[in-house]
Amino acid sequence: MPRDTDGGRAQLLRDASGGKLYGAVLLHGTEENLKNETLQQIRQSVLTGGMVEMNEAVLVNPAADELISACETLPFLTEKRLVLVWDCASLTGRKEAEDELCEYMGRIPSTCVLVFVASGKVDTRKKLPKAIAKWGRVLLFEPLRGDALLEWVTAAFEKEGKRCTRATADFLTQVSGRDTSQLQGEVGKLCAYLGDRDTVERADIEAIASRTAEYAVFELVDAVVYTQQARAFLCLRQLLNDGTDELFILAMLLRQYRLLQQYLLLVSERMPRQNLAEALGVQEFVLRRLENQARLTTGGVVRAAVNTCVDLEYAVKSGTVSAKGCASAALLKLFAIQKKEG
Repeated sequence: MPRDTDGGRAQLLRDASGGKLYGAVLLHGTEENLKNETLQQIRQSVLTGGMVEMNEAVLVNPAADELISACETLPFLTEKRLVLVWDCASLTGRKEAEDELCEYMGRIPSTCVLVFVASGKVDTRKKLPKAIAKWGRVLLFEPLRGDALLEWVTAAFEKEGKRCTRATADFLTQVSGRDTSQLQGEVGKLCAYLGDRDTVERADIEAIASRTAEYAVFELVDAVVYTQQARAFLCLRQLLNDGTDELFILAMLLRQYRLLQQYLLLVSERMPRQNLAEALGVQEFVLRRLENQARLTTGGVVRAAVNTCVDLEYAVKSGTVSAKGCASAALLKLFAIQKKEG
C-alpha cells in the first residue's frame, strides 16, 4: 500500500487524473500543507463535468449510515462522486459502528471515491485504517526531506514562472525550515521581491527570507567560534525582535553545543563520515555546519560551553537568575570561554 509522501502520492495523483482512482483513501500525517494540496488535486481530477456541488459530499465525523448513504448515492451526469470525510472518530477505534464501516470498505461502489482526511497522524494498526489499507490506499504525509523537499521547492518556484537551482532551494530550506506551508509563503515573498528577474539567488534569500530559530542559533554559534561578537549580538537582537523567548534561545544554544560535542566524540571514534548525519539525527546541511564549527574550536571549549549553558539554564529555572538577559549573559560567557581556552 502506498504510504509515503513522495512515490505513493505521485501514483495516486496519476490514477486520479487518469480516472483510475476508486474506493477509499486515507490521508493523514503532520505535513498538513502537502496533505491539503493532494486533496485539492484529487478534487479537481474526480469532480469533472461542472457538477461539483451535486457530486461532492463533505461530512465531519459522520455516523456509519450517513457515510454509507453518501457513498451509495449515484453521481449526477458524470462518472464519479467524491465523498470527503473529515476527522472520522472511527479511525481511532472509538466508535461502535466501526465494524460496519470496516466491512463496507470492501464494497464501495466504483462510482464513488471516499477520502478520509485526518488531522495529524493516525494509528494504522486500528481496525478502520487497516481495512482502508486492505481495500484502498493510505498515504502518510510527513515533513519532506532530501531530494523530495528540494524538488518541491523548485517546482513551487516554477509554478510562479521563476527558476531556482537545487543549491539555492537547499539554502532556503536551511534558512526557513522544511514546513511546506512556511516555504510556500517564502516562495511567494521571494517571487514578489524578484520582480522581473527570472532566477532566485542565495542573496535574495539572505535579504528577505524568514529565519527559523534553529538557523538563527546556528548563526549565533558560528559567530562565537569565529569570535565575531558584533555579529553574534546582531543575531541575538533579531531573534528577540522576532519575539523569541530568551530561555528558549539559551536552550537552543545548549542543544547546539551538545550536538557539537556529540559530533566531536563520534569523529574521535572514527565513525565514517557517511554515517554521521544518521547517528546524530540531523540533516546533511546541519552536519556541514558542525564540521565547519569543529574546525574552529576544541573539545575543551565545547565541554566548557555545555557546562556554562547548563549552569545558566539551571540558575534561571531555579529563580536565582532572571530570564531577562540570560541569552546575552550566555553569549558573553561563551566568548570568554572561546578567548580563554580556544
